[in-house]
Amino acid sequence: MRLGSGGRATFVNPAVARITGWTIDELIGKTEEQIFGKNGNNGKGTESHGSGERIFHRKDGTCLPVEYEKTPIHENGRELGTVLVFKDISERKRVEEAIAQKAAELSRSNAELEQFAFVASHDLQEPLRKIQAFGDRLKIKIKGELAPEALDYLERMQSASARMRTLINDLLTFSRVIRRSSHLSPSNWPR
Repeated sequence: MRLGSGGRATFVNPAVARITGWTIDELIGKTEEQIFGKNGNNGKGTESHGSGERIFHRKDGTCLPVEYEKTPIHENGRELGTVLVFKDISERKRVEEAIAQKAAELSRSNAELEQFAFVASHDLQEPLRKIQAFGDRLKIKIKGELAPEALDYLERMQSASARMRTLINDLLTFSRVIRRSSHLSPSNWPR
């Protein structure tokens, strides 16, 4: 779309008419503000150039998020008007919103998982402590009366419960490390 020096549309292509809901004849002669609404230009309608994202309003009043580029047209050192090029980014905005929603759900899920790991870790360690404590008591109480084979079984039982305790503690530590290092943040990924 081309805007003349007075800020009124002097040329409009069919894509602009289709996106905005206005006919080409209706668009010619209107200002950027008349076409897209006051809120659509965020106070930038009088600027002769710029780029970014903003919300335009269609003829029927519905909102349209766009990425735009507004470039001045110069001839012999004079500014004759501007060219306004824009692209509908509704789908991209929907995807960004869906990603943000999924990230929030993932964060919630991770918090629940961490809570579960903490509770499970605590609940599983209690029986292990008892196994080790009763094993220690058995070794002390019947120290010389145990057959070597029974003593070997007792040692293996206590060794296995110690390994299980280490595994549970390591799992809990791992879940905390993963949670701390996986905070999501916005990126400047090329669009």
